[in-house]
Amino acid sequence: FFLSHNSFGQLSCCGNAGFEDSTWTGWQCFTGSAPTPTWVLSGPITPLGNNVPPGATTNANSHTLLWNQGQAPGCFLSTGQPDPCATLLCPGGGNVSAVIGNTQNGYGAEKISYSLFVDSCNMSFYYSYMAVLEDPGHDSLNQPAFMVQLFDQSGNPLPGPNASYYVAVGYNDSGMVSNPTTSPYPWTQAKYLCWTTKGIDLSPYLGTTISIEYWVKDCGYGGHWGAAYVDACGSAPLGIGENNFGNSSAIFPNPFSSSATISFSENVT
Repeated sequence: FFLSHNSFGQLSCCGNAGFEDSTWTGWQCFTGSAPTPTWVLSGPITPLGNNVPPGATTNANSHTLLWNQGQAPGCFLSTGQPDPCATLLCPGGGNVSAVIGNTQNGYGAEKISYSLFVDSCNMSFYYSYMAVLEDPGHDSLNQPAFMVQLFDQSGNPLPGPNASYYVAVGYNDSGMVSNPTTSPYPWTQAKYLCWTTKGIDLSPYLGTTISIEYWVKDCGYGGHWGAAYVDACGSAPLGIGENNFGNSSAIFPNPFSSSATISFSENVT
C-alpha cells in the first residue's frame, strides 16, 4: 500500500500528545500492581533519567522519554538479528517517543493518560504503539498485557475497532512475533509487536475533550515483565485504519509534517 498526501497536520495540532516538548507536559503518569492494577497518580518515575532504553537489568524506570533513535532491545528475527521494525522511536512519529514499563519483573504496572481538546486541526487523530512482552504461559489474567483506549469527556470508551487495542500475550496476540529460542537471555520467552499506527475520526467529538490512555503490566506472579513504546499525534488523512510497519521502519519523511510520502507494508481496515 502506498499513499501520497500533502495535508497532514502539524505536530502543534495536538499539543504534547506526541511528546515533542521532550517533557511529560500534559501527561498524567500512574503506577499499580499486576495482575489487576489499582492506578495511583505518581508522576513520571524515571530514577535513571530519560532516554534510557529498557535493558535486562539496567532500567528500573516506569515512564521514560526517548529521543535518540536506535534498536529496541529484545526483538529478534528468526536469523537472530535484531528486527528493524522494533525501533526506540516511532517511524515517522516525530523526534520523541515514550516507553512505559521495563524489562524487570516484580508485579509492575504503568499507565499514562493525555487529554486533548478536539478541533478541526486534530480531529483526524493518529496514535502508535509497539509492545515487548514476556510469555510465561500463565492464564490470561496473569499474563503480561498491554492496552490502549480512547475515552470521551464523560469517561466512556470511544466505539470502534480503532479506538482501542488490548493484548494479553499468548492469548489474543495475533500479529506478535515470537523470539527464536536461540535469543540471548532474557529475551527467549519474549514476544513483540512491531510499531503499529491507528487512525480515528474524532469529528463527532469536535469541541469536546477526549483522552487517550496506554497501560502495560507484568505477569501476576511477579516473575515476568512487559514494556510498551508509544507515540501519538494528529492530524492524518481519514480513511486509513491500522498500519503495521512489518519488518521495515523506513517510513520517512515525518508523516505528521505539512507534506509527506508514506510507504506502509500493510494496511488493515
